[in-house]
Amino acid sequence: DWQFDKIAVAHHRDDNVETLLLHLVRGTGLKGLTGMRYRNGYVIRPMLDTSREEIERYLAREGQSYVTDSTNLETEAVRNKIRLEFLPILKTVNPSILDTLQDTIRHLEDAYTLYNIAVEDLKARICRNNRIDIQALKTIPAARTILFELLSAYGFNRVQAEEVFNHLDGSSGKVYESHEFRLLRDRKTLVLSRKDEQYKCLCHVLPLEGCVKVTQDLTFLIRRVHYDRHFTIPRSKDTVCMDLDKIEYPITVRFVQEGDRFVPFGMTGQKLVSDYLTNCQKNLFEKERQLVVCSGERIAWLVNERSDNRFRIDDKTNHVLIIQCQRNP
Repeated sequence: DWQFDKIAVAHHRDDNVETLLLHLVRGTGLKGLTGMRYRNGYVIRPMLDTSREEIERYLAREGQSYVTDSTNLETEAVRNKIRLEFLPILKTVNPSILDTLQDTIRHLEDAYTLYNIAVEDLKARICRNNRIDIQALKTIPAARTILFELLSAYGFNRVQAEEVFNHLDGSSGKVYESHEFRLLRDRKTLVLSRKDEQYKCLCHVLPLEGCVKVTQDLTFLIRRVHYDRHFTIPRSKDTVCMDLDKIEYPITVRFVQEGDRFVPFGMTGQKLVSDYLTNCQKNLFEKERQLVVCSGERIAWLVNERSDNRFRIDDKTNHVLIIQCQRNP
């Protein structure tokens, strides 16, 4: 209601030291040893360098009463056990243990800053466009740790990252899942893909002329032309030219389905689309997004890959259907 943009909480130095020890007891990485943040989003901790003793002295001077949570005096909670039992023992060894550990936290914060710089540099070397180069990963220092730091940003836990690392030389096709992402172990790369990314056909029946957006990132430019000796057949994979008189209607576009077969251009026998894509070294995620243009029930074009030989242009061709695939910006 008041449009405040910060919430100040009362964590103090002693809380921070307890957090450090709590993380040590439970097991942690470098980040867990840096304690609480002065600022975490809209939460700020202005008293993080002030001891509980200093706060109580200040309140006494001001005549300000305060409330102690009664559960703070119970030793069932691990944090309370650290506060009431463990820290008093440490004080017999080092009376200034709270100050010492607070200084240690500050040193570790600086170390963590340098660590992050190095991690980001190494991550940039091995990961591009949601693909992690396996060979590059194996050549960098602290590869296991870098892989965990990279995958944890996508919701994968340490156990999963450890399994991925231990099977870098395993067979391709293994998929790991976090809450929002999938990770595919491909031949030479680890491929990341968001789960909730709705990739679907936006147009199922194609016209004989026009510009049609078929998926979020692909558009078909379709036209018909008269075929004569001056016609030059494009050689790029993103364009297909088919004998219009050989085509059966409707002309549709869809994703590849299990058991799909076609006759690759230049061949006479049928081939499973899945086998063809495997030979092209397409990974699982790419296969799931592979489009086909169909003439009736028959596949006429494996989009951006290869046309079907049954619809090829020959000496008897009079009219040509041209479909050019373009990537949307």
